[in-house]
Amino acid sequence: MHRQVRSDNLLNTMKIISGTLKGRSIRVPLDQTIEPVKSAVCNAIFSILGARVTRARCLDLFAGTGALGLEALSRGAASCVFVEGSKAAVETIQENLKNLDLVTQGSVVYSDIRHYLKTAVGKAAGPGWSLVFLDPPYATPAAHLLKMISNVLQDEGVVVYLGSRNAVIAPPRGLEIAQERCYGKTKAWILKKI
Repeated sequence: MHRQVRSDNLLNTMKIISGTLKGRSIRVPLDQTIEPVKSAVCNAIFSILGARVTRARCLDLFAGTGALGLEALSRGAASCVFVEGSKAAVETIQENLKNLDLVTQGSVVYSDIRHYLKTAVGKAAGPGWSLVFLDPPYATPAAHLLKMISNVLQDEGVVVYLGSRNAVIAPPRGLEIAQERCYGKTKAWILKKI
């Protein structure tokens, strides 16, 4: 997503790419550890997902800016739970949901991701999630997180995992890699539950 920075550096914003909220601005937290998803990467991911997004029950882990979940809601997802461990990011996502009139479709959880997934097993808000976004810091090992996610994923659900271009993953039992693409420094894996 395109990131615009005001000259006084008080407000960072980016735009929703497509859907009912196309062109609307979302705030980005002024947290140097949070790097927004680039527009080319975001657009490519949603092109691959296509109609899967419509009516999806989404989980956005390491939500950061909330860009992936907000984009999914704009493109017709039924709901999204945003999970983030940065208080500044949580407050920014809450503000974005309010500004975009999405408070009934989105909820934000301030939590460690592993702790959240442990507590979500067995009570994944109904039948589980159909679409999970996983965008951790590049140094974060993914294998254990993917195994935990497979436990809260609906049958035929999809995980979008973003990592370093040089990373290699071995999907846990129950998940298979459907697609793997590189976009600059970022590699995107689309994994399906089997």
